[in-house]
Amino acid sequence: MTPGRTLPRFRVVAAALFDREGRVLLADRPPGKHLAGCWEFPGGKRAPGEGARTALDRELAEELGIEVLSARPWASVSHDYPDRGIDLTLWLVEAWRGEPRPLDGQRLAWVSPRDLGGWAILEADQPFVRALGALAATSSGETTMTEPQTFDVRNPRTGEVDYRFTAPTSAELARTIAALRAQQPAWRDAGLDRRIEVMQRFRAALLARADEIAAALTVDTGRHLIEVGEVHAVAAAIDRWCRKVPDLGPLPDGRSEGLPSVEYGYQLVPYALVGAISPWNFPLILSFIDAVPALLAGCAVLLKPSEVTPRWIAPAQRALDAVPELAAVLAICPGGRETGETLVASVDVVCFTGSVRTGRLVAANAAAHFIPAFLELGGNDPAIITAGADIERATDAVLRASITASGQACQSLERVYVDRRIFAPFIERLTAKARAVDINWPDIHRGSVGPFIFAAQAQVVERQLADAVAKGATVLAGGTIERHGGAWLRPTVLVDVTHAMQVMTEETFGPVIPVMAYDSIEEAIALANDGIYGLSAAVMAGTLEEAEAIGRQLDVGAVSLNDCSLTAQMFEAEKNSFKQSGLGGSRMGAAGYLRFFRTKALLRQTGAPATVAMLAEENAAPASAAAHSR
Repeated sequence: MTPGRTLPRFRVVAAALFDREGRVLLADRPPGKHLAGCWEFPGGKRAPGEGARTALDRELAEELGIEVLSARPWASVSHDYPDRGIDLTLWLVEAWRGEPRPLDGQRLAWVSPRDLGGWAILEADQPFVRALGALAATSSGETTMTEPQTFDVRNPRTGEVDYRFTAPTSAELARTIAALRAQQPAWRDAGLDRRIEVMQRFRAALLARADEIAAALTVDTGRHLIEVGEVHAVAAAIDRWCRKVPDLGPLPDGRSEGLPSVEYGYQLVPYALVGAISPWNFPLILSFIDAVPALLAGCAVLLKPSEVTPRWIAPAQRALDAVPELAAVLAICPGGRETGETLVASVDVVCFTGSVRTGRLVAANAAAHFIPAFLELGGNDPAIITAGADIERATDAVLRASITASGQACQSLERVYVDRRIFAPFIERLTAKARAVDINWPDIHRGSVGPFIFAAQAQVVERQLADAVAKGATVLAGGTIERHGGAWLRPTVLVDVTHAMQVMTEETFGPVIPVMAYDSIEEAIALANDGIYGLSAAVMAGTLEEAEAIGRQLDVGAVSLNDCSLTAQMFEAEKNSFKQSGLGGSRMGAAGYLRFFRTKALLRQTGAPATVAMLAEENAAPASAAAHSR
């Protein structure tokens, strides 16, 4: 290049497309093009003002005849040729429609990433060649998910399979993970203000597709009102975190007491890649409850929603694609157990919401890979109703908290202990109110109790009810699984129950309210604390002071006082799960954000460093002198 001459620069997009054998597609440079005879990753120049993803879609349609369905930026490089400069972004194309074929006069070749070094590939593309080769080397030991897995998905209202999806293979997931890791540093370094701006754009994109996402969630869960609320709840969570995180930073600087010349400060360093595994009961809320603060912290996020409720993913992905900066660091990968296991083995920290049984497996896998795990697991939440409680308010709160989402919520009330002096009127009012509640069948827009989302859960509840009745329980309302294609259970009130019954000691996850009388508050507290769970609880009493005195004695992470299941309605109060209901930092309060950082201490010596003279043995006082001084 002539000194002082400015090279013309071109912005270029290129695509990494992989076939089922893990080979990547190359295209040659036909005669008449710059550097003809070399091979490159398919793509081309961006037009002035054209977005990178738009250019990618256009170029691959023109060059290969395919429609890009899903893609994410992987890596960017700048390269100077003698006559021009190239600013090149390589995109990982995760899904496309059509068969790639040469439409632009070039030849195509599928090549193993390990063999790319033997091809005459453009200089500008060489960093991608090295990255793909390194990825192939790290993925060579994979033995699971080598073939794509297709999942049949049941409709909870009809009981019929009406949806299917294919999970990514291990190789495909490895490529997605590599792309997330490659993009995370830029996301981290963009700064909090920029991340807030991007997240607010995502919030707007979700709300723009609220009807579409809610419609998919409605089919996933068989209920309507809650699903409309889920979309708006996630939007509200994004807004809430965006307002709160600017005030959540490192601890203040200080000065050492033992070394007064040393000052210290802190740096919060985000985990590069967070994995989140979410359940089927609140598919959207519980997918983003960890992802939103993690993204604001500067992490990239790999999200695996439940395979039971995947229909919402496609419209949510369309909202995500409208915000390319976020799509670069957030991947939604549906799948089953194998996908989850690969996720845990590949991330830097994992968040899991689900059962104790699966949570134990996630924890063991995380421990094997030496990463922290934040686990929000099951519950068997108790409520204590004292003699001074307002019976109308208490029965209203207990009924609502027991049957919200058909009882398919970890913080649902699952057992109730009532002072014997008010037991009879309490049961009379609770039973009357429970019998008045209808299921949302046949009209999804009428009734308050939806179907069991997961068919197997209806069998769990049915087994618990049969066990209770066999051991002497009396059913006062509900009690029978209704099958209308899907499975429903009307609010079920049980009395004559004991802790010898499964319904009192195991997680039920259904609209079942077993009620037991107690004779002293000490007995009530002992019964409430009896069991392996410690998620949350409720106390309804004559005064808040009375309720709080009892609540302070319960072995749970949160207690609702003179109400029930408040943890489902507010998120500011930090809490931990007790016993087997969870592990790790709180997802509520400031900890819900700060847990996605590691704290680095910065120790500033303002004086002269100590010399080797401090190590001389002569500095030690003789033992006899030390003893004499005492």
